[in-house]
Amino acid sequence: MNPPENRELRMQEPLLQKQEKQKKSRKITIASEEAARNARMAKKVGATEEIKQNMMARQKSAAVLPSQMSNIAGIRWSKKGAKKTAKARSVRAGNSIAVFSDRRSVRRALRKNLINKIEKDFLLLISQLEEIYKSLGADKQAFFFQTFTGNHIRKLLTGEGPKNISTVLPSAASRVVFASFLETEEINAFKILVAELFSCFKRDLASTSITPKCHLLCAHVSDFMENHTFWGLLSEQCIEALHAVVNRDERRLASMRERNNILRKTMECSFVRNVLFDLEIVCEDLEDILK
Repeated sequence: MNPPENRELRMQEPLLQKQEKQKKSRKITIASEEAARNARMAKKVGATEEIKQNMMARQKSAAVLPSQMSNIAGIRWSKKGAKKTAKARSVRAGNSIAVFSDRRSVRRALRKNLINKIEKDFLLLISQLEEIYKSLGADKQAFFFQTFTGNHIRKLLTGEGPKNISTVLPSAASRVVFASFLETEEINAFKILVAELFSCFKRDLASTSITPKCHLLCAHVSDFMENHTFWGLLSEQCIEALHAVVNRDERRLASMRERNNILRKTMECSFVRNVLFDLEIVCEDLEDILK
């Protein structure tokens, strides 16, 4: 019989062979990765050298000697003429730079004056409104978070609050807000302005989120004007009412596991309500059906 030590060695031989194979494969992998890295570096160096050679060749081909220039242009070449030409070019370049600088400074000054005027008028209006808020007992500075509460809003919108607030608003608002029907030319002009605003959003503010009011302005106001020939004030009451309905659906669907399923089911319920409303179908037990 073999001694116990020899049996243990024979049992460990497969494990040692496996470890040796892993070491060899690891070395081969490291060597292949290093070779690939060296090849990429050589390729980059070769590409850089090729770019440099192409640039030098272009510069050489673009360089024109004075004698060649005289032959091409059909004129006599002289140092005096070259100096005059260079001087004229520098004068023209200086004039164009000066004109560009003047225009840029004028635009900067106009922008600064406009911003200063807006800030001055806005600060004056804010100070006047704050005085009225204090007189009505709705001073937001009295609380730590400096935010209005429901009691504040009630004081501002009841009694003498609306009348006192309207006295300090700019008179320009009263000149543009009046009850009248819109002409076709006014509606067309409004469409053009909305199209320009929408293109500006797509071109310069593509990453900005669109608010519901902006969506109404860009997508629905023009159609409403064409159908009714007037337009009133915007209100968020409809959105707040929809929030209440959506929140009720989410509470009812809270037992579902995934958030995506809850949102999909909420959208389905909203779609059913909209279809029934558009078709003027009254369903008293609609909520029970949606459940």
